Amino acid sequence: KYRDYFNEFYGRNETYNYTFNEAVNICDNFVAGYADGRNFTKLKATGINIEEFYNYCLNALKTQFRERYTHNNDTLFLSGSKMMELLINNTKKRIDLDINGNNNIDSGTSNPKMIIISGHDTSLSIQEIFLINSFGLSLDDYYRFPSFASQITFEITRNEDEKINRTYSDYFVNYYFNDELLLNVNAEEFFNKVEPNIWPEEKINSFCFSTNNSNNTNNVSAIDSTPNDDNINNNN
Repeated sequence: KYRDYFNEFYGRNETYNYTFNEAVNICDNFVAGYADGRNFTKLKATGINIEEFYNYCLNALKTQFRERYTHNNDTLFLSGSKMMELLINNTKKRIDLDINGNNNIDSGTSNPKMIIISGHDTSLSIQEIFLINSFGLSLDDYYRFPSFASQITFEITRNEDEKINRTYSDYFVNYYFNDELLLNVNAEEFFNKVEPNIWPEEKINSFCFSTNNSNNTNNVSAIDSTPNDDNINNNN
């Protein structure tokens, strides 16, 4: 749809066709500039509808992430295991403190909180799709494209019933994407679903070593050459 606009913008022959990877790279740069409030005066001069193109780019990026992390579970689990391991470990520590009645911060006991700040939409997409895959959920229903300033929140709650001996099944993990509650499950089920997909250090090292020393390039995501993006990256 946008081929003619870009051929004019980049001064290409009108018959030039863009690959999906080229289109995604253009979209990636454009979305970053859009979020930064840039003017795109040269792009507008082609007659392109900026708002319409922004929505098109979001869909293109969403498709890219879905394809990257759903068609090859090795890519997903390799990329997401360390983050999910950190999440599981801190969740268990926090619940264990409460089970043992030793959750008073003033007592000097560690009260683990996990905050991860990332400048990449891929980091959030990995966590999303890792959970969707672990729970066997529908991507169409549960995946949310992480546009700028998106956040994922995990909240731990517990039953109000008075119990002497609590277990993980008495606690719940609530998963929010930009304040939208997408998952509410007891902690025991959460651990049982997610932990089997977390690769141990040995498997990660073995996989990376074998991939780096293999002549098979199927594990590498090839990126086609892209048009010069200087104009999109600047205020033009």
